[in-house]
Amino acid sequence: MRSMLLDLTKLRERGLLYFLICVVAIGVFLRCINLDQKPYWLDESYTLLRVSGYSAQDVEKDLLNGQIIKAGDFLKYQTPSLEKGAIGTIAGLAKEEPQLPPLYFLVARVWAQCFGSSKFAMRSLSVIGSLLSFPVIYLLCLELFASSTIGWMAMALFAVSPINLRYAQEIRPYSFWLTLSLISFVLLLQAIRQPAKLKWGLYTLSIIMAFYCHLLTGLVMITQGLYVLCMERFRLTKTVMAYGAALGITIVCLLPWLSIVWLNGDIAAQTLAWTRLPMLPINLMQGAGTAISHIFFAWHLKYHYSFIYLAAPTLIFILYALYYLYSKAPVRVWLLILLTVGLTTLPFLFADLTLGGRRSLNERYFLVCHTMIFLAVAYLLTSKLAHQLPASRPHLWQWITILLLSGSLLSCSIGSLGRTWWGWSEFDVEIPSIIYKAPHPLIISDKSLAAILPFAKELQPQINMQLLSHVAPDRLDLPDGFSHIFLYNPSEHLLSLAKQQNIEPQLVYSFQDPATTNQFSLYQISSRI
Repeated sequence: MRSMLLDLTKLRERGLLYFLICVVAIGVFLRCINLDQKPYWLDESYTLLRVSGYSAQDVEKDLLNGQIIKAGDFLKYQTPSLEKGAIGTIAGLAKEEPQLPPLYFLVARVWAQCFGSSKFAMRSLSVIGSLLSFPVIYLLCLELFASSTIGWMAMALFAVSPINLRYAQEIRPYSFWLTLSLISFVLLLQAIRQPAKLKWGLYTLSIIMAFYCHLLTGLVMITQGLYVLCMERFRLTKTVMAYGAALGITIVCLLPWLSIVWLNGDIAAQTLAWTRLPMLPINLMQGAGTAISHIFFAWHLKYHYSFIYLAAPTLIFILYALYYLYSKAPVRVWLLILLTVGLTTLPFLFADLTLGGRRSLNERYFLVCHTMIFLAVAYLLTSKLAHQLPASRPHLWQWITILLLSGSLLSCSIGSLGRTWWGWSEFDVEIPSIIYKAPHPLIISDKSLAAILPFAKELQPQINMQLLSHVAPDRLDLPDGFSHIFLYNPSEHLLSLAKQQNIEPQLVYSFQDPATTNQFSLYQISSRI
């Protein structure tokens, strides 16, 4: 009887492993399809601008001057320029976005020069960064749990996590930053377990590279430093000194870019000013609930927050997984995971609650935290499934595992095959479809470059535009020769100018995101032919 139970247990574990391998394979497949389908959004457009070597000031001077241009004129500023070179990429970041280190953008520039700057080519680079996370997560689970099954479970949860799939296809540094951060965790654990100069050197190199991908690595290194101190009981041991040496070398290597951030701190603060914009408590709760849900579930619901109700059970489940980890796993395991989850999340929550703002709604800031949550959930599910007797009824944890993975997989399938990600950038798809119905349209806008770049990228190259953000007109002059004139996202000033001249723009499209309060509109003016 005992041997029969052992055989059934092995058979069940083998079946679970095959199931998880299939889930991982599907997650890999979904990362690789439809890369050219969805529109660019603001951040991706700015990545292409940095890759080109031009600055935002160059674009504003040449194209946002009130002259009639073609949408295709933006192409020059979205492809690598031999004239500007890599120095232009670094200079553009230093002068206009110093909070973004240059490593990813330089790699993206080389990639674009080799494979082109199409959506498929540029998003493929991010997919590669995400795929590299899979073996690193597996190695991290081996270091922490010494269990390949937990490793496959964690990879499966990561593979079909909607928010991870979303950023696996975005032309930004987040997928590479996550991979490098996870590599630093693996190398740190290996250096603690088997101290050697080579291992500490590799750890130091990984954390420096992660820093040069994103400055949020600072929270990761603070977490790792506190972990080392706690494990060494705050004694000055060789491990603590080795970590201190790694920290010192990292700071020295970061000084060039940190000095740029310091000198251009006002620009960085201005660029990130949107994170400090106040929000109504109800909107903040909706956004936070959506962010929590996106770890496992997401749906394209046109900004109707129906799935916000998944936030409560999702949060309860995550908290239980973390508690189970704390109560069952060794200290060296739960301490690392709980410290990472707490120290990469609480600073943003505390800032929003005390200072106001919407920092905690930026899901991309919490990718490292999400991965540690997957490790805790993987430990919970694998432990429960391993200790569940084959004859028990009902198989509660089997159903929970299937529900969790199938719900995530369905969410990813819908998101991957959809025109946009759960309502993101819908307006950049729907507004052009309205404009294309006009035989000879003109688009007038006084919005900033940030609002124009992704929109212009979705327009046909021959579409005419007149951009006024750097003109500050005191009169709305409508040129002749166009069948339809549209006002894209006009300011109140531009609308008032039209009304002063007895021009009555007709609203033909309106979109509002209730979580961020962003609004997008399109007005039409009567023919001027």
